[in-house]
Amino acid sequence: MLADGSIGFEQLCADHTPMSVDEYIRVARLTEQRDESWEPALFVYDSEDELLEIFAVSNEGSVTVDEELAGKLDELGVGYKTARGDRPCALVVPETDRYGQQKLGMTRTIGDFYMQHHGCTYEPAVSCIDLFDLVAQLSQVTLILASDGLWDVWPYKDVLKYPLRATAPDAGAEGSSPRDLLEPDAVVGHLRELVSETRRESAEMFGESADNITAVCVAFDKIGCNAQPS
Repeated sequence: MLADGSIGFEQLCADHTPMSVDEYIRVARLTEQRDESWEPALFVYDSEDELLEIFAVSNEGSVTVDEELAGKLDELGVGYKTARGDRPCALVVPETDRYGQQKLGMTRTIGDFYMQHHGCTYEPAVSCIDLFDLVAQLSQVTLILASDGLWDVWPYKDVLKYPLRATAPDAGAEGSSPRDLLEPDAVVGHLRELVSETRRESAEMFGESADNITAVCVAFDKIGCNAQPS
């Protein structure tokens, strides 16, 4: 939460999905390290009818989303994966003499050994922030770690509204002001409400295909640190 009471957020982890240009380039560069028979996984929209490759590569080697194809996705029957309008996409390894077609909705994962051979990786992406740079701007810090079962259903700021309600003024209290300290029971109560709402929204959006939800919330009391880094 910002000092003026508005909600600000920073996405600390990149979306490791087949819509990521950086991930496409990372996988393409593996060709230099593998033998001639190696084939990278395809970055495609998740369509049952055909392999619709997401990216176009120019003669100069620049990589961009294929805008011509992107404009036809509705008529091709490719819907939406999230409340933010993201399209469903996948890493796909076509069928071979030995294996059937393999498909995965992310580019980084643990344990998918076949897909890792074709470009998926277990290596994490790491983000670091310096709280001393942020302390003058923030009144509170809330960190939410969650699976796509949560993030697919909400715009990011809407997720943050739930835990931040724990610092809102007491309802009905005359002259009430925001709480200076977070109350654990209040945080838990609002998070339970978030999970319940997510389940309901997910069922409406995805029906029987609704994803499971894993989430951790770390809520810090108002920052009041005057220390300087050594």
